[in-house]
Amino acid sequence: DKKNELNIILNCKRKQSDLYQLEDLVQAGELQYINQTLDDITSTLIGRLKYNNYSFPKFIQDCLTPIMYLLKRQQNLDDFFTSLTFKYQRMYQPSEYQLQEQANLSLRMLLHILFMNSDMFLRRIIMSLLSKRNPVPFISSTSQVRNQNEQYQFIPAILHVWNYTRPTILSFGIGPCQGKSTLLNQLFQSTFEQTVDSIYFQQTIDIDFGYSFNPERTLNIADTHGTIDKELLHKIQPLFDGFLIQIDKTYLDRQPQILIEYLNILPANKFQMIIIRDTLNNNLQECSFAIQNLLRQFRANSLQKLHIYPLINISNTNDRNVAFAIKAMREELLTKLKFAVHITNYKYEKL
Repeated sequence: DKKNELNIILNCKRKQSDLYQLEDLVQAGELQYINQTLDDITSTLIGRLKYNNYSFPKFIQDCLTPIMYLLKRQQNLDDFFTSLTFKYQRMYQPSEYQLQEQANLSLRMLLHILFMNSDMFLRRIIMSLLSKRNPVPFISSTSQVRNQNEQYQFIPAILHVWNYTRPTILSFGIGPCQGKSTLLNQLFQSTFEQTVDSIYFQQTIDIDFGYSFNPERTLNIADTHGTIDKELLHKIQPLFDGFLIQIDKTYLDRQPQILIEYLNILPANKFQMIIIRDTLNNNLQECSFAIQNLLRQFRANSLQKLHIYPLINISNTNDRNVAFAIKAMREELLTKLKFAVHITNYKYEKL
């Protein structure tokens, strides 16, 4: 229930006079976590929730201390959150145990509440620390802050960590398309969070700046959760140097005009790749030709920067053919992208 989730989040908000400050970050976990593993820390958090009669908002607040502790050490938060979620879900397996109020856990939720409860200076520091090893929030749903004038909210602290010298590629899906974030993680070794049933995965966008790579990755990758609104896409598209459009083959066959509507929003002089998901292995070339013919009807003179890539079902990661398909796509994508972005940058330099 989204209304219930929103109420729980608002109950996690601290008073304006009691927001976290820099000294709270400095002190977070320093004596508390000596000689403790991540498993020890998450076991303690779940134990307090289960046996100390903690409310869900109190539990969420309790989780912020280890997050700040790990961020100070420039750690990726995935291992911590995986351990926490595993124990949290196991706690509910006996049907007799239920909290009065609860919501689906997500790292995005925990980070939003941490930002919400920090002063402006600390938000900038947390964003900087987060960007070292983790994707950072760029667009959030304003249902999180009950703003009726806008459907989405730009996260201003991201301005301080955005590397504008590198191209930024936006990935988004059209129609029901599962596994968009997983594909990006496989292609770019990013760590985008998988979608859960939550307001934090309804038209929200995260960006992975790849600062942890050595040498640093040459691209920034933006991942859209849920279905992006056409109005929002129109507003933000100037910020991006290229686009990955993921669409399910079955949906595309039924609704080809929806793809055209989205493509018409995007500038024809920027890199675009349409990834047609779950295409049958014996139908890849035929699918590519069919889509090219469709696009020529609507964009006859603007196909130079638009590429089509039919992709087989990649849900079975243990299948060697799936691994080969991912590797082949990565190589082709990076080759095309490098050339297209180079041309684009050259044009900007000429201007």
